[in-house]
Amino acid sequence: MQAFFDHADHEVVRIRTAGRKGWLPAFRDAVLFKTAYAYGLRRDEDRILDVADFGHNAHAPEFGEHGAARSATARP
Repeated sequence: MQAFFDHADHEVVRIRTAGRKGWLPAFRDAVLFKTAYAYGLRRDEDRILDVADFGHNAHAPEFGEHGAARSATARP
């Protein structure tokens, strides 16, 4: 997994330093891969993820205001 994440990060750098379009979507994808892995999200949960789904986790204060992800499918 680490090699996959490193490759995704490298693609962002490679595209941006080449002065080509597309580095921002590559960055978005790299972040999404890591977020899905870190929070154990399913593909459909990734698709509907929103900033409001992240919040404070009392058991992990080192992450500040963004230490927990709430399933978007579990919204009231």
